[in-house]
Amino acid sequence: MENQKYRLTKLSDDRFDGLHPNGINKGYTKNGNRIHPEKPTKGKIFWLDNMNTSVVTEEMNDDGIFKTRNSTYKLEIL
Repeated sequence: MENQKYRLTKLSDDRFDGLHPNGINKGYTKNGNRIHPEKPTKGKIFWLDNMNTSVVTEEMNDDGIFKTRNSTYKLEIL
């Protein structure tokens, strides 16, 4: 959606016990205005602006919460 703003929040680090090698740990947030694909999609890497979730989405629900192999995120429309 054009001119839409989003917030991606890392809800949990499910694999590295809070010491994720990329330094993006629980509580990290990023705001942006471009996402790809249009919503987290099973089997695809999710992007917000130029930041990706690094691994493919494994699960998602209608509340904007999705899981990758390593982490759980929430996507909000602002």
